[in-house]
Amino acid sequence: ERIESVDDDPREIPVPDLGTLVHAALRGFAQDRALQSIADAEILCRELTARFDAAAREAFGTRPLPAVRLQLDVMRQRFAPFAAWQVAHAAEGWRIHGAELKLPATFAIAPDGAAPMRITGQIDRIDRHESRKAWRIIDYKTGDAGSTPRETHRRGKSGTGPWKDLQLPLYREGMRKSLITAMAGSTIELGYVRLPANPRAAGWCAADFSAEELAEAMEVATGVVLAIRRGDFPLGDPLGWDDPYEDILQTYVFGGDDRHRDEDGSITGNGGDA
Repeated sequence: ERIESVDDDPREIPVPDLGTLVHAALRGFAQDRALQSIADAEILCRELTARFDAAAREAFGTRPLPAVRLQLDVMRQRFAPFAAWQVAHAAEGWRIHGAELKLPATFAIAPDGAAPMRITGQIDRIDRHESRKAWRIIDYKTGDAGSTPRETHRRGKSGTGPWKDLQLPLYREGMRKSLITAMAGSTIELGYVRLPANPRAAGWCAADFSAEELAEAMEVATGVVLAIRRGDFPLGDPLGWDDPYEDILQTYVFGGDDRHRDEDGSITGNGGDA
């Protein structure tokens, strides 16, 4: 029923909610042709900040607590470097094709011998460059660290280890046919537009995945779908006495080992055999 609790007096804004406010401002910008035509970074920054403030007032009222005001002020400061990047980006010939675009309803992964699985998702933004015949599939990132796509998608210090996130490769695969049809002979770039704590890291950060890596990512995605269809959900190595099913099965109440849960929720006692 999508029932949620409501708290109209937050003492602190959860990090994901801060990102939601930034996305609201950027969504309004990407859907307003007049704003997109602004060539002055200071004016664009003021417009973005106004939309951010409007979203913040709607969410937290006109007199939020001091910690909330401080968090909002910190996020406001990220619009100036973004606006500077956006103006330069547009001057290079890039234009916004669309914002918050859903993956096609027909996009699915179909492993051999298994039922296909539809993949859903919403892309923050897609830009086009007519003379270069190029597209950019963009995901906004507001995290403080300003991580690169390679750091978030692949494991290992060099970012060449196993895939741990398939977001951008799936976006590309889902939109590839429609984008190439819309602009014959075009190429598709993937990446983040970052709004991190460090203003020098703001703006476009390309995902430098090779064609072979992107193909490998889709093989991993196909393997995941096949495992789901088989009902194969490996739990991996246990961490201490942690049991991922204990809260569902109430094993510490009904038996199965000699542990018990204290009033504060912690578990004491010796773990029994599974």
